[in-house]
Amino acid sequence: MRRFLLFCLIFLMLFAAGSLWAYQYRITLAHKAIDYVSKELGFEENRLKISKLHMAGAEINDIWLGPDLSLATLRVGYSLSGLLKGEIDQVFIEGLSVDISNPNKDALGKIQNLMGGSDQTTSPAMPRLPEIIITDMHIYGQNQGVNLDFTVNGKVHPDSSGIFSANGKARYESMLMDDVSLSATLIEQAKTVSINLQSATLQDQNTPALFAPLKLLGALTYQENKIDLSAHIQDQGERLNINMKGTGDLINRSAQLKFTIPEFKFSKDGFQPGDLSALAALPYPLNSRLSVTGDALWKDNTPTVHADIDFKDMQVDFDQPDLSRLKMEGTVRLDALPLTQQAMFSIQNLKVQQPALFNPLHVEAQGKLKDNQITGEMTTFLDTKTKQKVLTIKASHDLNHETGQALISTPDLTFSQTGLSLSLFTPLLEAVQKTTGKIHLTSPLSWDKGGLTSKAVVQLSDLSLQTNTVSLNQINSNLSFSNLNPLQTKKSQTIDLESLSSGVTLYNPHLVFRLKNAQALIEEFNASFIGGRISVKDFLLNPEAKQHDVTLNLAHLDLEKLFNLIQLDGLDGTGHVTGKIPLTISGENIVITNGTLISDAPGTLYFNSEKASQALAGAGDQVDLLLRVLSDFHYEKLSLKINREPSNNAIVNLHIEGKNPAVMDSRPFNLNINLEGNIDPLLKTIMEGYRLSERAIQDTVGERH
Repeated sequence: MRRFLLFCLIFLMLFAAGSLWAYQYRITLAHKAIDYVSKELGFEENRLKISKLHMAGAEINDIWLGPDLSLATLRVGYSLSGLLKGEIDQVFIEGLSVDISNPNKDALGKIQNLMGGSDQTTSPAMPRLPEIIITDMHIYGQNQGVNLDFTVNGKVHPDSSGIFSANGKARYESMLMDDVSLSATLIEQAKTVSINLQSATLQDQNTPALFAPLKLLGALTYQENKIDLSAHIQDQGERLNINMKGTGDLINRSAQLKFTIPEFKFSKDGFQPGDLSALAALPYPLNSRLSVTGDALWKDNTPTVHADIDFKDMQVDFDQPDLSRLKMEGTVRLDALPLTQQAMFSIQNLKVQQPALFNPLHVEAQGKLKDNQITGEMTTFLDTKTKQKVLTIKASHDLNHETGQALISTPDLTFSQTGLSLSLFTPLLEAVQKTTGKIHLTSPLSWDKGGLTSKAVVQLSDLSLQTNTVSLNQINSNLSFSNLNPLQTKKSQTIDLESLSSGVTLYNPHLVFRLKNAQALIEEFNASFIGGRISVKDFLLNPEAKQHDVTLNLAHLDLEKLFNLIQLDGLDGTGHVTGKIPLTISGENIVITNGTLISDAPGTLYFNSEKASQALAGAGDQVDLLLRVLSDFHYEKLSLKINREPSNNAIVNLHIEGKNPAVMDSRPFNLNINLEGNIDPLLKTIMEGYRLSERAIQDTVGERH
């Protein structure tokens, strides 16, 4: 018994001594154990330093498992009872550095092989997760075009809930997301994950940049394979705000997103499209109020985007004041994505607010972006019901060279009393009561960094217009314009009509003109008029001039028709007269100064006015003689001198030399008679032609002051 007790005592003493030795050299033993296990797992090269190892925990420093994975400090807290059950209470990780550049090589590759190399068909029961605290974790590197540089801090609780924060930047090709600050929350065994993006800046580092730097805010929640997303995007000046909300279904691989842009404003001296993107920079300042609503859908691997862009009070400050006055509003309906394939958009209720140049139009368009080439086609309709096509534009633009071209054309627009009319296009032509005939337009455009080159050909075929003041019948012309802004012609242009009627009717008018330097030169205008011809030559129509001087050339006018026109009561005659009538036009006033018409050959003059005879009865023998002479006066010479002040009838001085064969044995007489005549019908026709010409010039080549 004493020997047994002595043996037990010696055993306990030796065990105590062995335990004391093992505890004394625990760190060395742990190093050897870790080194052995590491090599068994494939980590032949590893470095670490065990600084603490005791009954309640351990601390390991300067862990190096490869060029892609290292750790400054790993601190583990545990209890002996927990270790026996395979449980650890707490893990503290500080300074973990992970390089994701080559995840299939080095330490990360070995870890992936270990995680994927198990032959077990069933997973063993997982021990209770310890509390894990991560500080100053650094994730960086470039992989599959993505370059990351983030610092992560966080805590995970045993129930798999936790919270993380991350700060850093990410780059994909030319896109840089900088100043990123986000947090993530894990809830209920990590079945729910919420990510909150507190701040980030997104910028394109291409030259030129696709868009200006943007500020991002947002939140994302993942739960049961469903994703909810909300985001807010601003430009750096906080003038543009984009709000987005969406959902995603990972099982069905579908997603939808709704986005809105509250009304924002472009102004001449402020925010401009070029502030958002250099590609959107305009040659002239834009003034407008815009708002956007839209949605995006991803389903069956097919993305689609729809957006409505409302614009109001849209004005462009062109160099020309008349164009700068245009104020428009409307809605652009965009159907697109991916833009590299095809995009379609429509403009509904497009109209000019001030002045109202045309009635609301419906526009449909489609375009492509491929290899930095934009191509597109746009079609304009009067309305969506009849689909009456009125204009087509086909265009292309090279983003690399900043050059492009377009072809604007119309079909043969056929007008009729019961169908298409000019008043359907623009309220400016509401006065046109009747339109028949055809119009066809072709306009090629090209542009580069130096500016825009524009041309146009307009064909008018048997076009007739009628208002309550003027009627133009059977207009035919093939007009060619060498420039559209301002409107110019390289060669003389001609317009022919069957007739032009207002106060009087001009038959077969023929007009030859040129447009240059914001002015119109009427090289020639002539027409058949009361048995003769009326013509104008070399008349310069300047929209900035306060008055215009023009001379009417009248040739071989029928005297009888002339007397009827100017309403000289009782006066009739035969023969023809030729001469000139100088006109001064200022506003709505026409002044005639010393217009003269002279007879082409001898003729006869008749004056038979009961009104004049009754008024002059008993006035004396000389008056009676004059009335008898004029009743059948055979003139050798006849001239009319015409003068007119504003808003008055014309004063006509009639000078005749001749005789009456039945009076005083054909005695010759030389008479001067002052008469008051109404030449307003002729002046009305002239004024209507002047108004049409001046209005056309004002609306195209310049503005009158």
